[in-house]
Amino acid sequence: MLEKYFNSPARLRALRDGPLGTSLESFAQELSDARYAQFTACSHLRAAKHFIDWAGRKGVPLARVDEAAVERFDRYLTHCRRPHYGHRQRLALLQGARLLLGHLRRTGLIMTPVAEPADPVLLVAFRRWMQQQRGSCDSTLQVYRRPILDLLN
Repeated sequence: MLEKYFNSPARLRALRDGPLGTSLESFAQELSDARYAQFTACSHLRAAKHFIDWAGRKGVPLARVDEAAVERFDRYLTHCRRPHYGHRQRLALLQGARLLLGHLRRTGLIMTPVAEPADPVLLVAFRRWMQQQRGSCDSTLQVYRRPILDLLN
């Protein structure tokens, strides 16, 4: 399936012979099945390879990769100077890494649980204040959650 996205024998060899080579093949198949445009799928596959290479250099066992590893990868990307992978394409690289993480979970290669992000301290304090001072119930406060998160971000 990787041939659909890459023509270079050297690129194909690098993708297949590295760690998770067969998983990159199945990831490419998943992207194709989801009807990703060729340019976008290539971008996600390159990002996945970059993430895998980074994890290997940092000693992160691939079976233990999780959202925290993607966050560390994000911090690395702000300083990355590799050609075609610079900090200017950070969001696209993160999206590719996250898609790969989801794929590895769906195929059973990674068993790490999905980490639910913790609410920001200000949101927790606001909820507590609303409950104590205004008697607001959880369902009411849940309605406020999304707009407050948008405001805080």
